[in-house]
Amino acid sequence: MSAPELPPQDKLARGLAEAASETVSNEPDPNTLREKADLEKVRYGAQTEGQKQDIKERKKYARLFFYLSCAWLVAIVAIIMLQGFGYSFWGAPFKLSDSIVLAMIGSTTANVLGILYIVAKYLFPNRGRDDDNTADHA
Repeated sequence: MSAPELPPQDKLARGLAEAASETVSNEPDPNTLREKADLEKVRYGAQTEGQKQDIKERKKYARLFFYLSCAWLVAIVAIIMLQGFGYSFWGAPFKLSDSIVLAMIGSTTANVLGILYIVAKYLFPNRGRDDDNTADHA
């Protein structure tokens, strides 16, 4: 008399139990070590290239934001000087109300400080966080 055929779930459970009973080495084989070293080289190269590109872009945008801030401030100073000295164009004097001048000065100050804050946070990010996820490799 032959043994009855086991259902697929029992076959799977028996196979898993047999596999779990075998001892497995914790030491990686030479191929695994070589692949891991190759992956680390590729990863380091990609990170280095990415950092170089990031630095280049940061310099570019920092310069652009600096020029924008300077142009913005020059325009505001020009408007304030036109207001203060009372220049006239085509026979009509340049005159803004005091509330408009105060709002312009206040909003310009807030905008310039806001842009400088954003640029500074972008140029000098928080280096305290772990960007390379070394905990995943342990």
